[in-house]
Amino acid sequence: AGLTVKAEDIPTREYVVHNANRRIPAVDPFTWMVWRIVQQINWTRPIYFAVTVPTANMGGLRPYLAMEGMAFRLVKERAEGQFDLDRTAHNLYHVYRYDSFADPDVYKDPVARRLLSNYLLPFGNVAQTYLMQGRYDDAFHALQKAEAAIPPEAIGPEQQDTWIALSNLYRVLALKFSEAGESDRAIAAIESILRVHPAAADRETLKAVLQKWKS
Repeated sequence: AGLTVKAEDIPTREYVVHNANRRIPAVDPFTWMVWRIVQQINWTRPIYFAVTVPTANMGGLRPYLAMEGMAFRLVKERAEGQFDLDRTAHNLYHVYRYDSFADPDVYKDPVARRLLSNYLLPFGNVAQTYLMQGRYDDAFHALQKAEAAIPPEAIGPEQQDTWIALSNLYRVLALKFSEAGESDRAIAAIESILRVHPAAADRETLKAVLQKWKS
């Protein structure tokens, strides 16, 4: 289908040689299956990989995958970290449903809590991209949408690092808003850090900054 997979990107597994004390690397059948599907479809329809699929199961095609939300789309261009901002934002805001994610009265077992954190990855990518583009209001909106859909208490304790990473984006936004003279937005960003990351080591410092800005 016009794609080139580099040798170092091909996932392999070592197998023991029959009646020999050595192991050899081999390409698993599922990798050949992925290549066969791509070859036969040959761009007549889109091919997607869920974001939860391990890189080892992508047939070495990771450099040709662009994130569009909870899935990667196979594209013809080779580049690391490809990301479709508009399509991802559209899916997050208008396509995906988050029924009962934030409802504390709806029971979520540990597996469900762990899986919910997967939705935060594209939210973080959207916010980070908006930040890089100087679209600070859009970045703030993305984080607020993430918090409303999947608040920290909805995910498992092992996944709280995800929200800690997002709180750091709130920190950057607070500085950007402050530099732009938008004190109300800066205050809202600091308040968001204290809300989503209550264990922040510099909590008292943040409170002092917040009080200074409010006064």
